[in-house]
Amino acid sequence: MSCRSLNRRYRQIRSRGDIKMPDEPLLALRQATAPLHQQLDQHRVLKPLMSASLSPAQYAVALASLLRPQQVLEEALQQALTQYYPEYRYALRYPWLQQDLQELGQPCPEASDLNFSIHGETQGIGVLGLLYVLEGSRLGAQVMLKNLRRCALPCAFFASALNSETEGWSGFLQLLRHTPQQDFSAAVETAVDAFHLLLKRM
Repeated sequence: MSCRSLNRRYRQIRSRGDIKMPDEPLLALRQATAPLHQQLDQHRVLKPLMSASLSPAQYAVALASLLRPQQVLEEALQQALTQYYPEYRYALRYPWLQQDLQELGQPCPEASDLNFSIHGETQGIGVLGLLYVLEGSRLGAQVMLKNLRRCALPCAFFASALNSETEGWSGFLQLLRHTPQQDFSAAVETAVDAFHLLLKRM
């Protein structure tokens, strides 16, 4: 499907306001990434984020570990959205990680040699897998935000998950439901690779 056709389809999606759950493709993404998602949630670097005894030092380690993978994934997404879904509203969140680290008095990790490629011949389907990971992470961030506020820690990155001016999870579901999925494996492979990238830097 051409870029023009994909963008036209997305305009139709937004006008419908239809956000019914796309069971089969969403289930495929969840099943393929579930073990990796669990590994990430239970990782020794991220797990303390849900603890009432979270220390600033533990928090800084988690933020530093997330910064460069988040940046690489978001920059790949931004480039793909510009080409395939230019009307999809996604706000970069990684700059808020930098701000939180600065408020903690911690240096940002140096630019990394990480890179990320979206699967698929046109990437129009593959980008759905990356959206699944990044929009889904906003849901988890909202849960973590409550604990971070209780711990009185700078949390601009996690608070950015509440941004109502972007598509968010519901916008992703709209796009997922109405995008042709004749080669949906590209989205699954992209999502799996995104989780691997995040785990690689923990």
